[in-house]
Amino acid sequence: VKQLGLVDELKERLAGLEKEQEDLLVYLADQEQQAKESRAKLRGYGEAIPPSDDEDGEDDGDDEE
Repeated sequence: VKQLGLVDELKERLAGLEKEQEDLLVYLADQEQQAKESRAKLRGYGEAIPPSDDEDGEDDGDDEE
């Protein structure tokens, strides 16, 4: 009986951690989007903003332009 209670507790903790991880991933994606938009605005104002690591990956020749 103790083991079943422990298993249930661990399942609840895991579910909570998975939810927290998903929330953090969503937050990170929002931050990355805001940073990308801010860099684009600054470049529009003529500021010399170096590309970020993720922007380097975007310019890998896959564009269909």
